[in-house]
Amino acid sequence: MRSKLEFEEFASRYCVNISSIHADNGAYTARIFEDDCRRKNQRSTFCAVGAHWQNGVAERFIGTLVTRARTILLHAMTKWPQVVNESMWLFALRYMVNFHNASILRTKQATPFSLFTGEDPPYALQDFQVFGSPCYVLAKRLQDGDSYQKWRSRCWQGMYIGTSNCHASHIPLIYNPSTHHITPQYHVTYDESFTSVNLQGHPDQDAVLQRIYDKATWIFESKYDADEDIYHFSSFWTDPPFGRILKEMQMAGWPETTAYFQGSPRT
Repeated sequence: MRSKLEFEEFASRYCVNISSIHADNGAYTARIFEDDCRRKNQRSTFCAVGAHWQNGVAERFIGTLVTRARTILLHAMTKWPQVVNESMWLFALRYMVNFHNASILRTKQATPFSLFTGEDPPYALQDFQVFGSPCYVLAKRLQDGDSYQKWRSRCWQGMYIGTSNCHASHIPLIYNPSTHHITPQYHVTYDESFTSVNLQGHPDQDAVLQRIYDKATWIFESKYDADEDIYHFSSFWTDPPFGRILKEMQMAGWPETTAYFQGSPRT
């Protein structure tokens, strides 16, 4: 019943009147459902028991969406089994519904959303990323422009699960595996090839992480900040080679690092 009311509310926003409903038996034969149809002067008809083919258009569409959602969910589970599991099926199905409504039908040369509403869909295809792919969200304090500890990670790892229905079309929904919270984010870098979560035995880990880093957009305080983020992806954390880094940076023509490591203000 709730789905019926929400769909009618959506249709009324675009001046579309629902005059008849063809459905299966079961919940659609409930008294509250039939009373609502009579009150709104809607004609309701039903399929015969065991004859779902009588509602073939809807059944075929549901089957197509479920198959596509299962495909993208299994792909993400294969690539990132530590985080993605079957409980994400609802997000995969929602992702495919939005993707389908924003896709141009070859036979109609229009999107399903525009055919129903007469307006452009709220999403563009370039707004969609690979479902379940790992992404990296800029730390909240850096987003707010506040200072941040030098040796702390600048981002947290999340999982892309689709676009937000309550924000601009390019705002994604990100699942945080640590807190199990889902939030809309803006400062996000995506790893659609899943290389950052499947690096065990990768022949060129540094090159993979460097490509991810190059796609990111960071706000640097100085030239030294830009370089220290590169060292974030190395073994720098376990045994900080201050002397070697200082020597390399001085050889590269960075005299200001001498004053920084000695505790003087940065120039």
